Amino acid sequence: MQIHWIDSPQDRQQIKQFYRQFMPAAKPNAREHIAVMIDGQASPINLLNVNDIIAALRLRPIGENLLLTGMLVSPTHQNQGYGKQLLRAITPQLAAKPTYLFCLPSLVDFYRQQQFQQTTKLHNDIGQLLQRYQQREPQLTAMRYQPSNTDI
Repeated sequence: MQIHWIDSPQDRQQIKQFYRQFMPAAKPNAREHIAVMIDGQASPINLLNVNDIIAALRLRPIGENLLLTGMLVSPTHQNQGYGKQLLRAITPQLAAKPTYLFCLPSLVDFYRQQQFQQTTKLHNDIGQLLQRYQQREPQLTAMRYQPSNTDI
């Protein structure tokens, strides 16, 4: 498997198509940093094919923070550890700035295993965004990447 950060507009179009297939509400935008996992036998990244994408995620800059959003593993590759591999591969980016995510209760344990901890201490911009999202999905849980066991 290969992990790549997406830069080119053509590759971003392939990512949008990938999300449209499996997570239609997701709207990747130009400000987000997008990481993809592709099949090791796939074409070079500048020729990304939507069928080669195994998983993708987006890191949205929000002030001095990052919001991990839109993590998606294609249905044919789910429950095989690819999400964990993708998160491990981007550990330097997760650790570079305070990084948050909002997830459903069913995913809390998965993200906890990846060094995210539930938190109610949110920077103002992140907290406001969570409140907006909770209007549509009230069960969302805020988590923060914390490689140690201390709660920030």
